[in-house]
Amino acid sequence: MKKFTYLLTAGFLSFSICMPMTGHAASKETVNQKEAFSFLKKTFNAQVSLTEKERSKAEMEQILSQYMTPKLVKQYMKANAVKGEKEWIVYGTDYPVLTVPFFDYNNRTKVEENKDSVLVYQHFNSENKAAVNSDDHYESVKLVKINGKWKADSIEDYTKQLRD
Repeated sequence: MKKFTYLLTAGFLSFSICMPMTGHAASKETVNQKEAFSFLKKTFNAQVSLTEKERSKAEMEQILSQYMTPKLVKQYMKANAVKGEKEWIVYGTDYPVLTVPFFDYNNRTKVEENKDSVLVYQHFNSENKAAVNSDDHYESVKLVKINGKWKADSIEDYTKQLRD
């Protein structure tokens, strides 16, 4: 009985010591598919909101910085913001640059976790419609966590790579 009590106590202590480490290891920064999709939809909506009315560059950057890294905000603004009558605006287009892709948000849209980031991507088949023509290609958004919040860090279109 004494041996059993000793083993039970040793087991309990081992379990107690190891639990904090297990809990700490389990806190790895991850995102599930539903969270990634929700975040990307919000990011896309923020981008679309910039087409609704003219704004100051600072206001546009503030809207985007909720969802994008400073690097991507700068790239997006350079590629998309144009001077309107009084302030700045983003005009809609069939070929948006550095905009969250038109993902299906279903099993065709993949979420791949890497060491320091999450890659969300999808294959798009070639399309030949009146205003839109495109080859087979992949589009992706790389997410990183900064100060506890997910941010889009890059948005890529891999059409060229598939042709080469």
